[in-house]
Amino acid sequence: PLFSALIGVGAPDGFLSLLEADGSGFVYSTFLGGWEFDEVRAFLGGDPKPPNFVIHQAGAVIGVCLGLGWNPRADGEPCEVWVGRKGDQPKWGIKLAETRGPLPVYVRRTEGGKWFYNGLYEVTSHTTDPNVIRPRLLPPKIVAIDRLVFLKRCAV
Repeated sequence: PLFSALIGVGAPDGFLSLLEADGSGFVYSTFLGGWEFDEVRAFLGGDPKPPNFVIHQAGAVIGVCLGLGWNPRADGEPCEVWVGRKGDQPKWGIKLAETRGPLPVYVRRTEGGKWFYNGLYEVTSHTTDPNVIRPRLLPPKIVAIDRLVFLKRCAV
């Protein structure tokens, strides 16, 4: 980040907050103890509607939340979003793939755990090629992937 400061906040849980500015006009305050999903969505101004892998507002993707249980390569370079086939997930996978510009990415390392800000990323490509998707299937948990969306960390 271009700017980073550790400050105390008056949060009831007593967590410290890390303020970061990354040069793109975004300033983030991230509790070092992590965030609940609803806090991330409220912080970004997202609509309270599924699917939860994308934070969206008025039909546009404004952030991404990736649990490592469903997106095991979310911490990789490139960051991979494994879009499922249930409900509206494929529709939002297309919207994510078409999104241009920086997106804040939050990662949850354990099921039911807190979300942590990973940085600003941008979409670089996507695929629905079964030959690329098939090796990523991890039965019995991950048995269907509609598309993969690849993100790279934004240069600051």
